[in-house]
Amino acid sequence: MALQFNPLLTAVFQNGVPVSKNEVSQLFGQVRDWLETALYRNTRVYASRDDAVTAIVNEPPAPAVVRVITIENDALVVRGRNHPSPDPLFSTGDPWGELLRLDKSDLSQPQRLATFYFNRADAVAGLPAVPADVYRVLSIEGGVLTIRARELTTDDPLFSTGARWGVQQRINVAALSTAIAAEAQARQSALQDEESARSAAIAEASDLLRAADAELSLRIDALSISASLGLYVASSVQDGLDNTEDGDVFLLIDAGSAAFTRNLSGQAVELYRFVSGRAIDLRPLPFATRVDAEGASIPVEVGQIVVGGLEYRRDPEGMALQTQDGARWSPRGTPTTAHFATVQEAIDWVGGRGGDLLVPPGITSSPALNLTKLGAGGRRVILRGVSEESCLMITPGTDGNLIYAGSSTVSGGALGWTFRDMTIECGVGAAGTTGVFLERANTAEFKNVRFVGVADAIAAANTFSVLVESCWGLNLEGDFFRADTQIYHLKMRDNKVFGIGGYLAQFKSTVPSRNVVIEGNDTEVCGGAVKSAGKISAFRYVGNYLEQASGQIFDFAQRVRGSIVANDLQLSVPNHIENFSGRIDENTLYEQVISYADTCEIRSSEDNEVGPGSSIPRVPSAAV
Repeated sequence: MALQFNPLLTAVFQNGVPVSKNEVSQLFGQVRDWLETALYRNTRVYASRDDAVTAIVNEPPAPAVVRVITIENDALVVRGRNHPSPDPLFSTGDPWGELLRLDKSDLSQPQRLATFYFNRADAVAGLPAVPADVYRVLSIEGGVLTIRARELTTDDPLFSTGARWGVQQRINVAALSTAIAAEAQARQSALQDEESARSAAIAEASDLLRAADAELSLRIDALSISASLGLYVASSVQDGLDNTEDGDVFLLIDAGSAAFTRNLSGQAVELYRFVSGRAIDLRPLPFATRVDAEGASIPVEVGQIVVGGLEYRRDPEGMALQTQDGARWSPRGTPTTAHFATVQEAIDWVGGRGGDLLVPPGITSSPALNLTKLGAGGRRVILRGVSEESCLMITPGTDGNLIYAGSSTVSGGALGWTFRDMTIECGVGAAGTTGVFLERANTAEFKNVRFVGVADAIAAANTFSVLVESCWGLNLEGDFFRADTQIYHLKMRDNKVFGIGGYLAQFKSTVPSRNVVIEGNDTEVCGGAVKSAGKISAFRYVGNYLEQASGQIFDFAQRVRGSIVANDLQLSVPNHIENFSGRIDENTLYEQVISYADTCEIRSSEDNEVGPGSSIPRVPSAAV
């Protein structure tokens, strides 16, 4: 027989009304008694999480067993065979994720346990007046059943003083799924294959379990879902039609059953019914591959799906995926390039909204990419690797660029992109290629990006400000950074560049640039440090390490004003500095000679340390 609560759960859990410990204890007692008389036939109980893992690996439960119970520290945990989260026992095969967790501490508090609110606003308004012995609150917030604790102060607290009521746990109840229906069918198929008396016993227990699942869903899940979706809960068809508009969906609970129903021109059209004996699962509907999902028609009440482990949400403007029924889907949570059919589609989608776009671990191959959009409202867009193994393997376009970011026209607008925590690698020969080309990009940032197999790592034209920090360049034919036109702000710090044919930074335009800071970089086996065809003001080359430069460290065709201070310089050839005005102090020079041309205005050249066979002119600061 099905589990019937007395009193009904809806009579115990009411909006804004404290729940007594005695009432909850009575309900748990009914669950305990039902478990003792019914569930033992098709449920396994393990004394610990480790015991469960060992037993399931060594002796997998029969297909008819879809629930196990583990005792984990002070908690009793009910787990489902096909539930992937939270806290699954396994990462492959049947995950055995958590369905229900009953914590000992939740039943050890005196008198009142928790208060329930239909939304966050109700909770904020009502909590200041609740008794001090109410220590948990449940509320529906944006499609999520949120459990808050009086003593928690982090994770989105409701208040800044007093009892903060931070989040203890979130349970997503925003969409229904048919996954458990499939699980029930598989379980039924397993039962039909059994011909022994044990099969009959399992079938009886299975029926009880499904009925109990349906009962719980009718009384808790359906109400929670409808509340989170803002649906009207009707006691009759006429009640629902009278209180909704044409096209609206309402939840009908009548005579022990429940159904999502649409008001269609004054007629009730049933969309989804909670059926006794059919378990309800709130997980997103799963698909093994993108092809499977694209060929499926998804029930309208399902708001989330999972494709190959990636979560999607229903979105009329979605670009990530389209199912056979014409429904569109967007990534749920932080989008990744794997959510989309191509990397370019992912970039177009996030570029119009702003925020993060993740590159998954491993190699993601793509043709040349165009980043032409700025995030909505001016939000910066961040292209970020999930781990150090995240790599974009790109075949360059006809212009030689792996990634083009910006606009070729003045009217193209500003662009704010950040690249971080990944490798950008050329998929073919390096000759004539550029890792990222910025044009009228306004601002751009590179952090912990590794450039491999290109001629030039980063190039910029008509770009206002660039930050290059903690990046790597390995075996580049050209320059690590190249400015084709003037630049107003450039910071290069803490980068590691090894084996480049050109310069750490080259400024090719005769139009003056300014505010160039090159600090803390390690450059080894290179043509030189900085080359400029035009003037540079506010130039700082500070705290860098340079080794085995085959040419001139500084090749300045016009006046560069600033400072060259506290660097370690190991040169391969004598160096003659021209057209520099400013300080050259506190540097360490090895193996070669540095001289100053008459075109220099050295304001101070003191405290430089030289090794055997090395020299650098000394110019006291008082001499100028």
